[in-house]
This record gives sequence, structure tokens and C-alpha cells, in this order.
Amino acid sequence: MLTGDLQGMWWLPESADHTVPGTLTLSHEARPTLVMIGSVDPNLGLPASIGTVFGHTRDLPFVFGRTANGQAVTLADARLALRQMHIEDAESAVFELVGRAAYVGAHLEPERTTFSELDLAIERLTDWRDAKLVPLADGGFDLDDYIDYLVEFMEAIGERGGQRPHVLAVCQPAVPAFAATALMNARRSRWRPRTLTMMGGPIDTREAPTAVNTLA
Repeated sequence: MLTGDLQGMWWLPESADHTVPGTLTLSHEARPTLVMIGSVDPNLGLPASIGTVFGHTRDLPFVFGRTANGQAVTLADARLALRQMHIEDAESAVFELVGRAAYVGAHLEPERTTFSELDLAIERLTDWRDAKLVPLADGGFDLDDYIDYLVEFMEAIGERGGQRPHVLAVCQPAVPAFAATALMNARRSRWRPRTLTMMGGPIDTREAPTAVNTLA
């Protein structure tokens, strides 16, 4: 996920000639938030009664933007509200939009939200190397190392995400994932898995034996 601040001009699809400057903030911990100088909604005026403005919100299906370097952005399912207003300078009122999602790189059409292509980036995945390509001089990697590695990895996910992870182990990793979860529970680790799902793992090799059992 892209994180950081995106500065640019913003507008509604139906009001392309009405643009306002603003900064979109993207982070792992919060929904995408756009702070603007002025309202992206030309129909949201600033009446004399400030109280009516502060109570005025509007849901916006799409807000378009273009960053300073020309990148297209779409903020989806956002709520517009007044954040700050100075009586002597009503045009500099600060508005805030909190959206459900932000799409960087395209302007979505309100009547068409399907994609013909998608580039998928997945974070926080371990990078596995084929063991036969690792020189013996780099040391071994046995079951104990595997279990310790999973413990460290789950703790890193918890620290970064701020919540206990859900773990899915398919086939061979089921045994070390089971052991790592048991150890973390015994230690009452803050980041012990909230759930552990094991699929097709050799927990009891007497059940449904395969050719791998023979080789082992």
C-alpha cells in the first residue's frame, strides 16, 4: 500500500471546472483523508450562520484529484465536512474528506468501477529461497530455526499492524506454525496469533500418508 501525503488539485466528476487545493494522506493505520482549502462541493456554501456549516456533511461517491507530478487519484465513498473556518476569510475554510479507499493512478468512472488490468502488491510476505541455493557457509536452517523465524515474523506483523495476526498454514508449514503458536501462547506473547488455520498439514503423519512420509 502506498503511504504518505499526495498534494494536488481536487474536484467532483460532475464539477470538473471547480477545483480546490488539498493534501491526501495515506497510511496503514487510518482511512485515506483529504484536507482541502475550500469545499470540493460547489453546492456547499458558507452561510452566515457558522453553526449550520459545521453541522453540514455530505457523502460523495467519488472525488477526483491530480497530484503535483500529474498522477491521477480517485477517493471513493467519502464524507465531506467543515473542519475549520475563519470569520474574516470564509473562502479559506478548511474542509476534510475521509474516504473508504483511495485509488492511485486512475480516475474511476462513477457508472463503471470494474478494472481490465490490476497490478497487485502484497506486503509483509516472507521471502523464501530454495534451500539448495543457500551455501552451507551461511549456516543451517532446521525445524527449530523455522519455528523461531515464524515467532519473530508474527511479532513483527503485530508490532507494525497493532493487532494480533491471523495465521494460515498450508501443508508443510502447519507443523512449525502450530509449534510457534503454542510457544507464543505459553509465553503469553502480546502478539500471539488470534487464530491459526492449518490446511492439509502433516500434524499426524499416520493419517493419509503420502510419498513424503517414506522419504522422511
